[in-house]
Amino acid sequence: MEFKHKHYLWLDVDGEDTWFSVNTLVNNLEECYQEKLDKKLIKISIPSGMDKLKKVIESQKITSVIIASPRLNVYSILKFLDKEIDLPLEYLIHVIGSPIQKLEELKKMKLEKFSITLLAGSKVNYEILKKYCSTEVKYFPFLAKPIEAKKVSENIKNKFIYFGRISYQKNILGLMDLFAEYQEKINPNAELSIYGGVCNTNFPTKPMGHYIGMSGERFFERLSFLQGRGCKIKYFGLLPNDQINTVLKEHNTFVSLSTAEEEDFGLSIWESLNAGLSCVVSKWGGHKEFENIEGIEFLDIAYQENTLYINKDNFFDALKNNNSTRSYDLQSWIDDRKKQINDLNLDATSSNLEINLEIKMHTEEFFNEYGKDVSSYWR
Repeated sequence: MEFKHKHYLWLDVDGEDTWFSVNTLVNNLEECYQEKLDKKLIKISIPSGMDKLKKVIESQKITSVIIASPRLNVYSILKFLDKEIDLPLEYLIHVIGSPIQKLEELKKMKLEKFSITLLAGSKVNYEILKKYCSTEVKYFPFLAKPIEAKKVSENIKNKFIYFGRISYQKNILGLMDLFAEYQEKINPNAELSIYGGVCNTNFPTKPMGHYIGMSGERFFERLSFLQGRGCKIKYFGLLPNDQINTVLKEHNTFVSLSTAEEEDFGLSIWESLNAGLSCVVSKWGGHKEFENIEGIEFLDIAYQENTLYINKDNFFDALKNNNSTRSYDLQSWIDDRKKQINDLNLDATSSNLEINLEIKMHTEEFFNEYGKDVSSYWR
């Protein structure tokens, strides 16, 4: 990924995103660009740097503007530069989160005349973006850095953990129900700890059958019910970033059954792997970026009768087989993704943005409102 013929400008945003995962991914992307450009990447923060944006672009002969942070207002930036800059510019826009939501936003902006390359951090999102738009699309894998985490003791057993957002598409309710049954029928010593802030993101707007109440209300209601039955499931609230390693080394297995549309990278999986935890996760979205790491148990998600399903027996077997700590070869995983970034040619010319959201997508990987497959909560 040598940028010999172009001059790149990285647009940053003042302050930090409230989502730790977004900050981490964006910062890692910037480091990848910095490394390939020998730390010569020009950077401007918005909005404080708007007054010098035009001067920098013209004086440095900028050809390509990189937009990665979801907090940046793409419409305002492109319209401003189109008005103020006579030079032809192309835009490299990283899609972080739901690809369909991002495409919908871009389509509403009416940016058809702009030269845009879209970059996806997961192979799943890359395929989705290619299907829905005719602009240039590239796979630029998220490259998380190794974490110096305290390793879990091999003596710890039966300590399972989920940490992340408590939201509708993360399927916390389904996880709790299945875990309670696993504890009752198979392993009475199993315990599940849940960490995360409650969020009602992506709750469906139309009432449908089993959609009762908001996700936070349903979570606490279900938690209280299961605890009343004697289930060993505890909720500890939001997990501070500086306490992640301390908490992880008290558990042996991370579990997540998320089918969230914005699941384009499993940062919780990465942190768990670094601490030596086993992982039992849904074979979904960005979770699949870790398929080359042996020892992770992936659970297939099936689509039937307008909802998502998971095989209960497979889930129980995965918990039994992964009830121990592991040692992972993370360096080869990192090296492979570095190679993919190095081999990526971004000197290719961007194309005008064209998006067609009328195309229906029916696959086992992704379900969306445009195909009228609106359910992403399995039971």
